[in-house]
Amino acid sequence: MKFFRNNYNHRSSKKVVHFMENIVCPLKIGPYKLSHTLGHGAFATVKIAIHTFTLREYACKIIPKQRITTDKGRILFEREIRITQQINHPNIVGLYDLLQDSLNYYVILELCPGGDMFQLIVQEKKLNENLIRYYLFQLIDGLKYLHDRNISHRDLKPENIMLDKDKNIKITDFGFAKLIKNESLTETSCGSPCYVSPEVICGKKYNPKISDMWSLCVILYAMASGQLPWTKINKTQLFHEIRNGLYQPLKSSSPELAQVVHGLMSVSTEKRWNEMDVLNSNFLKKVSIIRPVLSVEVPFVSVKKLDRFFETDKIDYNTVTQYNDVFISSTNLTTFNKTAKHLMPSSNQPTCRNMSLKNCLSQYQHPNATASAEITKADIELLIQSCPLPRVKKKQRIVRPTTKYRPKPILNRVKLL
Repeated sequence: MKFFRNNYNHRSSKKVVHFMENIVCPLKIGPYKLSHTLGHGAFATVKIAIHTFTLREYACKIIPKQRITTDKGRILFEREIRITQQINHPNIVGLYDLLQDSLNYYVILELCPGGDMFQLIVQEKKLNENLIRYYLFQLIDGLKYLHDRNISHRDLKPENIMLDKDKNIKITDFGFAKLIKNESLTETSCGSPCYVSPEVICGKKYNPKISDMWSLCVILYAMASGQLPWTKINKTQLFHEIRNGLYQPLKSSSPELAQVVHGLMSVSTEKRWNEMDVLNSNFLKKVSIIRPVLSVEVPFVSVKKLDRFFETDKIDYNTVTQYNDVFISSTNLTTFNKTAKHLMPSSNQPTCRNMSLKNCLSQYQHPNATASAEITKADIELLIQSCPLPRVKKKQRIVRPTTKYRPKPILNRVKLL
């Protein structure tokens, strides 16, 4: 099967992306200035967030509140954030901060400027075995960390594996993740069709940890061959191949790598390899691999802050985002004003001074009145100074001479001399 991104409905995904491109958000939220867009998803838009004091860059995941309207959606969103908050591992994306306003949730995450695994595979066609060995070790190390804490990802795929600036693995997107109690089984069918395990397709109760290992194997196969192990595109035929483990053997790969793929892609959950089997395999024993160190800034969001974040369903603008001090691009002012009228309650609707400022800029031909310019505080002060103001007639002050000191006439002083 050709290696492609997972889109259930191409037409509907286009509509979603179009909506997310027109997302309404300020250029500044709390201590973070939002920069250019990194990507769009079905429920969120990711932008660069720059801390105004430290100048450190993060990834800001912006989720419109109107996309999470049901109780189930809120529960899944809260579960994703709470699971991410518990994780601190060099191969898993860290959570740094949480913010919200009346329109959106803002999740501040670790920035991964290296793109995702999907982009890397498409660019390189297929990866060499030394790089595969390095990435497989990091994936297994991250998965073992999660599974040891009874957390199952349940949606592993190349799009959810990011790369940092040093090209290290960063597992992300815990939207389907679940906390497992006492090795209990689950029966919820979730994940992407091409990476889902046979037991999930059958609809029976399954161990989500073992199911994660199957998804890992499909990713490993894609890294080694540049394509998926399945030959059918039709969903019925695709699921038939997955249920029976009918995959195309790897070509031009080492026996050690083929052994790992064979062990992980076992239809029987009892025979399928776990994390320790992969770590002890001959494929990973060949080279000594050094674990990447944690970043200098350790991600930390307290449980108390999480509780306050999810207890506050509807807050005032002034608590998190000072919209009177938020500077919106001049091209988006009209869109922001129109959308805000529909989305925001009339009682909490903020007064946007930028609308009148836009008219002033066009009227007085301010030098910064360009189509893509951003209105800053300095521009506002300069604009106020340059705008003609009505003159106020001041009252004339009557100055009366004091009687304490009176200079003597010059003639009298001359006579004395």
